[in-house]
Amino acid sequence: MKAFLPCRAGSQRVKFKNTRPFAGNKNGLLGLKLEQLIDCTEIDEIIVSTNDPLVEVIAESFKSPKVRVDNRPDYLCDDDATTDSLIDYVANLFLNEHFLWTHVTCPFFDSECYTKAINNYLLCLKNQTHDSLMGVKRIQTFLWDQDGPLYNR
Repeated sequence: MKAFLPCRAGSQRVKFKNTRPFAGNKNGLLGLKLEQLIDCTEIDEIIVSTNDPLVEVIAESFKSPKVRVDNRPDYLCDDDATTDSLIDYVANLFLNEHFLWTHVTCPFFDSECYTKAINNYLLCLKNQTHDSLMGVKRIQTFLWDQDGPLYNR
């Protein structure tokens, strides 16, 4: 199984969120996520897709045969880039292949979680019950914005 790890430069809300030190890891969220993905035996290749030179340096510092850097075009990394355009781009990286798409911003989803998710996904494919798997978090509270509760819309 291959993993796709998008990691662009230029976070708007948290500067250098991917690469600044985090929880004792000098390589930040990126370093932590790469450790988790490398430790997952079900993953044989990790494509770090970026336009950030520091992300590239950190990814290459792992010297793991699993890690490969994809120099993503800048137009797919700016604030105007749509999810749809990135999905189209990724589809060309993984022609007719199964792959895992994950993010550095989920540090608690570790190698054990990836192993369970991948094995569950493969079992669902074998049993022909599902053709995709998405990790989500159940929110059991009221959601509000400036216009009031969201459930009324």
